[in-house]
Order: sequence, then structure tokens, then C-alpha cells
Amino acid sequence: MHHETRAGVSPCPVYGAYMERAFRPERLAVPDPAPRPLPGYGWLIAALVMVALAAGGVHLKPAGVALAAWWPAAGVAVWLMLRAGRDSRWRVVALVLVATAIGNALGGRDLLHGGLLGAGNALETLIVSLMLHRSRPTFRMSTARDALRFVLACAVGGLAAGFWAAGALALFPGGTGLLTLSFLDTALHATASHVSAVLLIASFAVVPRHLSDAAPRAEMVAQTALVSLTVAFVFAPGMDLPLSFLPFAFIVWAAFRFPVHLALTEALVASVAVLALTIAGGGPFSNGGLNTSALVLVVELYMIVLGVITIMMIAARYEAREATRTSLSVSQLITGGFVASRVGLIIAAEDHGAITVLWANRAAVSAIDAELAPDGVWSGPLARNALTSIEEGIEVMHEDLDAGTTISVLATRIPGDITRVSAQLVDVGATIRAAQAHHDAERERAAAHSTLVDLERQRDDFVATTSHELRTPVTSIAGYAELLSESAALSSAERSWVQIIIRNTARLTTLVEDLLTLGRSGIPAASLEPLSLRGLAGEVLDVERPMADARRIRLALAVDQDAVAHCAADDAARALGNLISNAVKFTPPGGTVRVATAEHDGRIALAVSDTGPGMPAESLAQAFDRFYRGHDAVQANTPGTGLGLAIARQLAERNGGTVRLECPPSGGLVAVLVFADAVGRGTADIRA
Repeated sequence: MHHETRAGVSPCPVYGAYMERAFRPERLAVPDPAPRPLPGYGWLIAALVMVALAAGGVHLKPAGVALAAWWPAAGVAVWLMLRAGRDSRWRVVALVLVATAIGNALGGRDLLHGGLLGAGNALETLIVSLMLHRSRPTFRMSTARDALRFVLACAVGGLAAGFWAAGALALFPGGTGLLTLSFLDTALHATASHVSAVLLIASFAVVPRHLSDAAPRAEMVAQTALVSLTVAFVFAPGMDLPLSFLPFAFIVWAAFRFPVHLALTEALVASVAVLALTIAGGGPFSNGGLNTSALVLVVELYMIVLGVITIMMIAARYEAREATRTSLSVSQLITGGFVASRVGLIIAAEDHGAITVLWANRAAVSAIDAELAPDGVWSGPLARNALTSIEEGIEVMHEDLDAGTTISVLATRIPGDITRVSAQLVDVGATIRAAQAHHDAERERAAAHSTLVDLERQRDDFVATTSHELRTPVTSIAGYAELLSESAALSSAERSWVQIIIRNTARLTTLVEDLLTLGRSGIPAASLEPLSLRGLAGEVLDVERPMADARRIRLALAVDQDAVAHCAADDAARALGNLISNAVKFTPPGGTVRVATAEHDGRIALAVSDTGPGMPAESLAQAFDRFYRGHDAVQANTPGTGLGLAIARQLAERNGGTVRLECPPSGGLVAVLVFADAVGRGTADIRA
């Protein structure tokens, strides 16, 4: 038996926009591991390499060129800066300045020009660091945008170094013949030399670490042989065919297929080989009628283009790889979530009211199994509800009374494909049943509470009525027993019997008074008046003294003379009397019960302490329950009804105070009667 209801739930257009902002697939990308700190020997090796390359660059400059044809020391300097990170910026700058200055001096330049050119190298390194380390302590080329930033930083740093070198040589020619070109030509030559070196060498420090896909070894050997033969052929001495573009194809091959460090190494070696072969007179650049300086500048530009292409290809490859990996992770997460979801999810094709299921997770298959044909056609009550949901844009509730299930059906068309629909099936029967059970339980709890309140009211009425009816006959018995005890006609045995009647009548009177007090539970005190606590304690101790003397218990009073509280005198006397009586009953012979002024949370109090055995934790937790008597009291057959502490607290609360029990480490028990008055409050009108 089936039953359908409709709920006006329509898809919220804001939800899709929110999900577009909240769902960020790039957050699933695997972050590149942070580089390990550069060890001390790494700094030393980098410094020695910079010195050697600077000296070699000066020595090996071609004839007719004022500056070195290529300045690899700049590439090593920037590599060190990027490898060490932002936190070591100034140490790297100082090391570059010193190392390149020493290298220039060892290459034959005077100290002035060596120091000036070393300062230019240090400036270039600092500028690259400032541009790349602006927002993060270490830099990685994780995207094509990062690669463009790296190329731009290298270009700006190279321009700064080039114009610094040209300016230094123009201001301090020194008769060395270094400035054989114009200022602008010198600046361009130095810039190209630095930029090409930094692009080809420093890039080793910033390529992604975990992009290490390796092509088959045979392919790498074949590609290396081909690029070597191509460079040797195109730039061979006497070769003037314009085929300088051919090596680019093989470098791009390596950038997309080989480990990144191998691709960068190929680009670096190929560039150095092109430079060496061109200076030796080979290749198409040597046959253009260019002088040596112009020829070197052209080759340096060629090296820059080769470096930029390699870097951009590696960055594009890494970004594509990360995008693929992220897409795969997203696909696996979403697919796994759909398959394992408790919500039934269906992708189907709908054609004129006929639904064919294309994909469904386990929860959906379980829900529509009875309606699903072998060919995937879905027909039945749930299918009709899905069509209704599609047409009207609402959620439809399907209740199967036979199976005891209630399924929510919400189906919508997939945007961009009017023939495809998605449907969600949720069994809300368990939720409804749980809500109903919770409602029933709350109703039963309310009924039980009402019954309990009624029983407590009946009990209080019974106690009050019974105790009131008992008071008159008990009072009569007590009065006639007193008269009988005064008769001279009684024998000694008869007189002892009358004393037993008197004692038990007094005990019964106390019990009746206790019951009457309980019957007045919740009724506030009739009147409050200022009361001297020392006078109160003295009066109550006098009443309790006969019982204390009989048990050889010493009563001590230590209440301040000016301690005053506002309360009903009878209530205070009865509450304090119950506490002292309780202390006397449980204190061994020869012990002490002491009443003293105390303070509790800023309020004045009286503390009744004894030297008895104290009270175990389980008894302390129930001490104020009506008619409760601890296990020790029952075993010792201590007289009492278990109402003393309960009545003391009730009387205190009637007057705005309370009673609490404490077990000090020194032993015994302390009962604290707290009054409503703050400490220090007093009045001139005191009832002593």
C-alpha cells in the first residue's frame, strides 16, 4: 500500500553560486615539499664555483669583446639565493659580492673594477630575491604564472647588473681599456650575458621537486644523441644553413618527456655548445658579417630564448600534470562519495515520461530494485514520483505502508542536457519513527512527572494531616503523665514506668513536630527579625547540654558578640538544635562539639564541628534526604529518624539560607548553617 505527499521544496539558485565559490579543486593539489636547508659545505662549494667561473669568464672572453662572452657566475649566485631562501638573503648578497670580486681579481682585473662588477652581481641577486620572495620564503615554479615571474625577475636583475657594469666602467675607466663599446652597447651586452646565465643555471633551484616522470631509457639515449648531432651539425664550422631553430624541437621534447633536471641540463649544455661553436666560427650566425661583439650578443639572445622556452615548457607540463592529478582526485572523491552515500543517487535519461537508469549507487539500486527492469527501464510508484518532481520542481514523499518505509524523491534536469535527469532518494522513515518515538517518550516523561508531583503533594498532605491529628492525643498523654509522676501513691517501679512514658512521649512529640515541619515545606518564614547569633547559640547549647553531659561531651561556644542575622528565631533555633543534636549523637564520649562564627561565600554562618568519625562520601551525598540514615548509624543503633539534617536545611532555606556539610582533613564533621545576611551587616535592634 502506497501513499504520496508533496513538499514544496524547490532548488535554491543561491546554493549553486555558493558551491562555485566554496569548492576549490586546486586545494587538493599535492604541495611541493619544502627544500632542505643548504648545508655548510654547500655554501663553500657555491662560493668556490662562483670564484672559478668569474675568473674563467674574464680569462676566456673572446678577442675584441670588452666583457666576458657569458657570465655563468651570475647564474650560480642567483641559484644560491633561491636555494637558500629569503631568510638567508643578506648572507648570500655578501657572499656573492666577495666571491665575484675575488674571481674578477683572479681573472686579471684590478681591485676597483673587480669590486664594482662584484657589487653589480650582488645587486642582481638581491633584486631577483626581492621579486620572487615577496610573498613566500622559498619560490617554486609550480605554474606558468610562476615561470613568467621567474623570467621577469631574471630580466630585471640582468638589466640592473648590465647598467651597473656599464655605469661603473664609464665612471671609472682607469685606463684598462674595458670600455671599448658605447655605454648602451656595454649595458646590453652585460644584460644579455647575465640574463642568459641566470635563466639556464638558477632555474635548477626553482623547478618542482616531485615532477620526476621518466621516459624509457632508450628514448632518452636516442633524444640525447639527436640533440647532440643536431647542434654539432647546425653550428659546425663552415655550416651556414639557417637551421638554428632545429635544436628547439629536441629541447621541447626533453622538457615534456624527461625528468626536469635532465631537460634543464640539455638546454644548458646545448647553449654552451652553441656559444663555443659560434665563437669558433661555426653556424649560421658567424656568416652574417657581424663583428665579434655583435655576434656574441646574438648568441646570448639565442641562449635566452632557449632558456625561456625550456622553463615555460617545464612549468606548463607541471601545471598540466597537477591539473590532471587534481581532476582525478576530485573525480575519485566525488565518485567514491556517491557510491558509498546513504542517499540514493540516480543519473537517468528521460524521454516522454519513460525513464532509463544510466547510473545509480548502491542505496538507489536497493530502493528501486523492485521497479527496475533488466534493460534499465525504471517504472513504478517511485518513478512516477520522480516524474512529478521533475515537472513541478518539488520534493515528493512516497510512503510504503507494507514495507514500513517513507522515501523522499527529488529529481531535476541536468543543466545543459534536457534529456538527462538526476534523482535523489532518501529513506526518511527511520527519522520520522525516531521523531515519533522521541515525542512519545517526552509525553510519557511528562505524564510520569505529573504523577510524581501529585504523589508528593498527597504525601505532604498525608504527613501534615496525620501529624496534626497526632499532636492533640500526644499532648494529652504528656500532660497526664506529668501529673501522674507527681502522685505520692506511686511505687518506685510504677514511677519508673511513668518516666518511660514521659520520655517516649517527648520523643513522639519531637517526631510529630518534625512531621509538621516537613508538611509546611515550601512555605516561607512568617517573620524575620534581627537575631544575635551568640545569644541563639547559647540558648540552643543550654537545651542540648543535658544530653551532652550524659554522653560526657564538652560543648564549646566561639561566636562573635556582634554577629547578627535576620531570620525567624524559632526556625533558626530548631535548625541549629538539629545540627548540634546530630553532632552530640555521633561524637564518642569525651569528645567536643564546638559552635563558632563562620563565613560562606561572603555570608555569615554558624559552624557546628565535632570530633566524631566523620561521614563517608556515599553518606555525605545523601545526608539531606528525608528518612536517610547512614550505614554506620544503623549498625551502631544510633537513635534517630533520619529527618534532622533534612529539616535543618528546610528551615534554613525558608529564611533565605542553607546548610552544608564538610569533612575536614583533620577528621570529624562540620555542619555550616548559612544565613541570608552578608558578613559585617548588623543592627542596633538585637534580640538577645
